[in-house]
Amino acid sequence: MRFSKPQSLAASRALASYVAQRTLVWMYILGILSILGFVCRPARADVPNTGTHLRRYALIASSNDGGTGRGTLRFANSDAKAMSDVLMQLGGLDSRDLVMLPNASRGTIETGFDKLRARLQEPQALGTRKELFVYYSGHSDEDGLLLGSDRITYRELRQWIQDLGADVRIAVLDSCASGALIRLKGGAMRAPFLSDVSSEARGHAYLTASSADESAQESDRVGAAFFTHYLVSGLRGAADTSRDGKVTLGEAYQFAYDETLRRTERSRAGAQHPAYDIQLAGTGDLVMTDLRTTDATLVLSESLAGRVYVRDASGRLLVELRKEPIYPVELGLGPGIYRVLLDADGRPFETSVTLEKGKRTLLAQNDFHSTAAFASTLRGDDKNTSTTSMRDVTFDLVAAPGVRLSGHPEERVRHKFVLGLLGHSDELRGVQLSLGGNIVEGRMRGAQFSTGMNLVRGYGEGAQFSSGVNMAMEGFHGLQAGAVLNLSQGSFKGAQLATANWSHGDFRGLQGSVVNYNNGAFVGLQAGVVNVNRDNLHGLQLAVVNVGGTVTGTQLGVVNIATRVKGAQIGVVNVAGSVEGASVGVIPFVRDGYHTLTAWTGDLSHANLSLKTGARHFYTLLGGGVTKGDDDRTTYSTHFGLGFHITPSRTPLFVDVDIVATQMGNSSDFGKRDSIIGTFRAVVGYQVARHLAVTFGPTYNLQSSWNKSDYKTGLGILEHTKIDGDTTVRMFPGFAFGVQL
Repeated sequence: MRFSKPQSLAASRALASYVAQRTLVWMYILGILSILGFVCRPARADVPNTGTHLRRYALIASSNDGGTGRGTLRFANSDAKAMSDVLMQLGGLDSRDLVMLPNASRGTIETGFDKLRARLQEPQALGTRKELFVYYSGHSDEDGLLLGSDRITYRELRQWIQDLGADVRIAVLDSCASGALIRLKGGAMRAPFLSDVSSEARGHAYLTASSADESAQESDRVGAAFFTHYLVSGLRGAADTSRDGKVTLGEAYQFAYDETLRRTERSRAGAQHPAYDIQLAGTGDLVMTDLRTTDATLVLSESLAGRVYVRDASGRLLVELRKEPIYPVELGLGPGIYRVLLDADGRPFETSVTLEKGKRTLLAQNDFHSTAAFASTLRGDDKNTSTTSMRDVTFDLVAAPGVRLSGHPEERVRHKFVLGLLGHSDELRGVQLSLGGNIVEGRMRGAQFSTGMNLVRGYGEGAQFSSGVNMAMEGFHGLQAGAVLNLSQGSFKGAQLATANWSHGDFRGLQGSVVNYNNGAFVGLQAGVVNVNRDNLHGLQLAVVNVGGTVTGTQLGVVNIATRVKGAQIGVVNVAGSVEGASVGVIPFVRDGYHTLTAWTGDLSHANLSLKTGARHFYTLLGGGVTKGDDDRTTYSTHFGLGFHITPSRTPLFVDVDIVATQMGNSSDFGKRDSIIGTFRAVVGYQVARHLAVTFGPTYNLQSSWNKSDYKTGLGILEHTKIDGDTTVRMFPGFAFGVQL
């Protein structure tokens, strides 16, 4: 192998001439773009400086009485108290700026708004941003709030809120048909997603517990309305998914939406869908509570897993959340004694903990002890788990429900082994082996084998095997293997293997089929042609099409779609609302990611246009360029690359490091390229304006040309060339200079 080197003096002169010409052209372009960026920059009137001071005001009203013909509520006033407590403890609300109206009427609410108006009109320090929070718990219909014999229409309520003149207005309504409030301005029920709003925000946010034609439900089990209960739980720290010690409006709403929908899907009143109408201007997050200001903090350890319930000394349920073994969760509570209950996939545990003022108390798995009373305390009576009035039967022949060899048809039995056509047991502690199908009315511990269908109406532990359908209605721990469909309605731990798998609760394990669907928290692996997870995925999705809610692990497929990704998406098309890690794909689109259009020049090609799109740090580069050679021939190039974006905090500088593959050729036909270049680039950018930056940096290139083609690119210095027949290989340094929009 032999390399040739050009004379350094001639190369230096060529470099100086080349750089001088290109610099003059691009300085001229840059000057024009800088002027346009300054002139076209949006006005910043009414936007306070970064030293903005926040003052929060609140009107919190409630009424258990909805008037004649409507049932009396039990928890409206206590819901209002819970909301005011969390805002004063963690939300920066001063008691002097709170108007509390239990058992409210139209007159007391009007008077309350008058009091707040007077407070808002008091002189404030320069730069103070006034934020108004209005909360109502009680009865309502499609037209307005119902307070005993009084009514306040939604139009009136919106006007009263608007007339107070606060910079930011947040209203939360936990009442039936409250979604009609947002229809006045064209709002509609939406999925649990909010655009970011900043500490300098202006505008309004209306959150409602239900859509315009749904009931808002309260529960004796939680001692509150579902939406308020989960909203308060979120504000106390359960919704802090970013783990920055602050709960934003978006985090709180999404947590309350998910939990409310999860808990009401199978209720008699039907699923309850919270809704919102957001019109806030700004960039960043609107913080609702700051957990760092709490008097005492309860920390749930990273390894702790299950549904956690925190009750105060009086037994009142304060916080409820699903804790995953991914990261610790901090809850802002006051000093005192608390009872903490843990449901670990059907296994009940509890403990007592004392929180001291100014201290953080860690709670781990080994701090809990097993308890037998937990299930009845939180889940109520369940006839399917009852062991009373049930006779044990070792062996039985069953032709159909009620047609069996042992005992009276009305007698409840617990089977150990069943053989039949359509096996049926009130409870199973063994095996059902039937030709047509198997049914267990209550709890199952064992296995079901059939050619048709297996059904467990209660909780199942063991295995279900069939050539048709397997169903577990209250959860399952083990293996479901069916040729057609596996269905689990409760929490699932194990594996589902079938043509289609459907899980409607929290899942831990493996789903393997053509179509996998999960509507709860998922820890494990989904592998199929289409995978769908609508809540939280902590493992891996592997399919042609992956759809996820909040994905902690990795999506790997041709098309990946998610609300939030903390790990990485790997595919051809990646779509996400937010990605903290990497989104590697040919076409990645991340709503809060890195998206720029770059016009640049360099030693490889004179005029280039590239699109950088991806997550906050990882991005994909797509583009093309043209250049004129010394022989007046036009050379066309196409670019594809992967890069990493680095932005030092509080500086206008950034660094983009990428690897780019460039195809070159003299034909405009994309398929006729006879040179390929691999380039490593490290460019530094300076943000001149919000949407305008200048970039410059060195490159190093490895070019391979064939068909006796040798494109004379590069600066002509420190170059190594090897010619082998029709192929030319060149290695050389270069540069890239451009503007980025």
